[in-house]
Amino acid sequence: MEVDTTPSTTFSAAYDFNDADVSIVYRQNQSEVLASLSGPTEVPASKRLNGLVAVTIHYYLENGDPINCEDVTPFITNMIDRLKFPRAGIAINLYQMRAQGSRLSTAINAATLALLDSAAPLNMLAAAVDVVIDASGELYVNPSKANESQAVAGAVVIFGASPKGVEPVGFKSWGTIGPEFYEAAVNASESTAKETLAFFRKSMQQRLESTNTK
Repeated sequence: MEVDTTPSTTFSAAYDFNDADVSIVYRQNQSEVLASLSGPTEVPASKRLNGLVAVTIHYYLENGDPINCEDVTPFITNMIDRLKFPRAGIAINLYQMRAQGSRLSTAINAATLALLDSAAPLNMLAAAVDVVIDASGELYVNPSKANESQAVAGAVVIFGASPKGVEPVGFKSWGTIGPEFYEAAVNASESTAKETLAFFRKSMQQRLESTNTK
């Protein structure tokens, strides 16, 4: 398998918040997601979970229609330390503003930044990377919409920060793949995961500095 050698993924984020909520616009290459977060906060008794914080995630397309968020919910939920603030709730809304490829990783990374900005308790800091493979066997990391249209299979790979750098902690694939695809996808996307985590840290540092100077 060959790996496409186009330039690294580009990132940007813009923040807005009030005392209770966090709202960010996260851009990854040409895709853009608005993520808003509320909580931890009190929830109705019918929605409380004994010993755990309840996490609710909604995901919407550009036209406002809701879509199935099962592809992103487990990865986002696993990042949160749900033993903190038991019987409370965290609500995350993801609004797809522009989808030009790598939809899942953009949504997951937007949620991660919202969690970081909210200071929600986390089990780990994670970064998502999309990978697709075309019929010729070439891999594309955080692919464009054009790359995805030519893909025969793909996956979103979740990396967690570790003392050694990053390590894969989640993987969800689609299409027909062989056993060699997992290793190739992880190896190809590792450096992008490190870039993503570095962007998270830089963004939070800049956020802290700008808040302290106001």
